[in-house]
Amino acid sequence: MATKDLSGIDLAQLRILRLVHRIGSFSAAAEDLGIAQSSVSYAIGRLREAFDDPLFVRQGARVVATDRCHEIVEDVSKMLDRLQDLAERRAFDPAVTEAEITVSCNAYERLILMPPLVRQVRRVAPGLRVNIKTAFTDGHRHLLDGSADLVVGPVEVRESGIYSEPLMPEHYVCVLDPANTLADHLTEEVYLNAGHLVVTYGGAWRSPYQRALEARGHELKRIVGTPSLADLPSLLAGTDLVATVPSRIGHSFNDRGRVVDCPFSVPFDIHLQWAARSNASPLNTWLRDVLTTIAAEICARPPGQV
Repeated sequence: MATKDLSGIDLAQLRILRLVHRIGSFSAAAEDLGIAQSSVSYAIGRLREAFDDPLFVRQGARVVATDRCHEIVEDVSKMLDRLQDLAERRAFDPAVTEAEITVSCNAYERLILMPPLVRQVRRVAPGLRVNIKTAFTDGHRHLLDGSADLVVGPVEVRESGIYSEPLMPEHYVCVLDPANTLADHLTEEVYLNAGHLVVTYGGAWRSPYQRALEARGHELKRIVGTPSLADLPSLLAGTDLVATVPSRIGHSFNDRGRVVDCPFSVPFDIHLQWAARSNASPLNTWLRDVLTTIAAEICARPPGQV
């Protein structure tokens, strides 16, 4: 039997295959990678020829992987992870490293943790490129398919192949317009009877305080929903609405709103998570240490100082 010629396959094509396999969409994979959809189609076409299999077939609005594709992706993922590990097994010096890291996170982390991370990277690792992508609730998948090096967020994933540790504690505060007199006596009863501005985070995430209140049999009077934390001060201005947000986010609006403790105590943790394959990676270990130090410095600040 003649040996199959695989010289036309490259690592970029295999990474595209793994991503399309996870997402189930050529166009979404192209958007995630920041390339043209035609480039994704070309890569999959070359792999179809190499493996003599369609790899993906159309099923409604999605593309579905063939059985052979599942088998190939499983083995390819192991190979890609092994190659990455081999590439990083050298003396690590952040001052001279040339690499790219991807952090998967959401609005809180982008506002509180990513700015000091970027500043630290620019100071001590100027050759390191930082890519920040939105996690929504898919952060663990980003780790498993290799499209992210770290996930930072309030969702703790307990899944084989993923390490997780608490990074920093958080709790909720309420933000109101400075003239809103509800801030003077925001008891549990007043809070439950007030009109609320609820951050929906694009509809992909429900905050712990919402789940905790529902577990106690309470339902907030949602008057306004917004996907972005950045909208809060302008939307609250001149209204009697109450917004419930993590404390460090709330205090970042001190100059544009009034911040008081939430009458319901719902503490939670921001978690740092990474894939088992990166546990011993010098770069990944260094990055985790940097984020841990940043979080500790933030936690050591007086309440209200962000």
